[in-house]
Amino acid sequence: MNDSIEKLLARTKYMTLATVSADNKPWAVPITFVHADGQLYWRSRIDTEHSINIERHNSVSIVIFDGDRIDGNQERQALYVQTTALKTAPDIQAELLKKFDGVFSIKDTEAPLYVAAIGNLDETRSTDNRFYMTDTLVAGEKQ
Repeated sequence: MNDSIEKLLARTKYMTLATVSADNKPWAVPITFVHADGQLYWRSRIDTEHSINIERHNSVSIVIFDGDRIDGNQERQALYVQTTALKTAPDIQAELLKKFDGVFSIKDTEAPLYVAAIGNLDETRSTDNRFYMTDTLVAGEKQ
């Protein structure tokens, strides 16, 4: 992952997560995330629309957008990811929640931690400010 993407991920707290509902309609929500080892992580209760959608069909689309201009650049930066999402295993979740302590506002201790691989940069579509990622990794695999 290049330096610009790392910086974008480090300074951005929210992403838009899009899933597909049972009746094949898009469903998008803003959600707090954290990244580590080429993965995006977020917590959601299992009864939320997006969590239900992920259980049924784990293909997701994610946009991480920073509306601020960086280094005098007129263009704002965005990361576009098409990938799969999974719940982390309970033993891994406990370890990761300790690592990410204080990041997630959700107080529901039963809420699972989800993971999605960021993938690799698609250099044919990406620009200096728009980063398109390919889904070549499985959620949970390290880059």
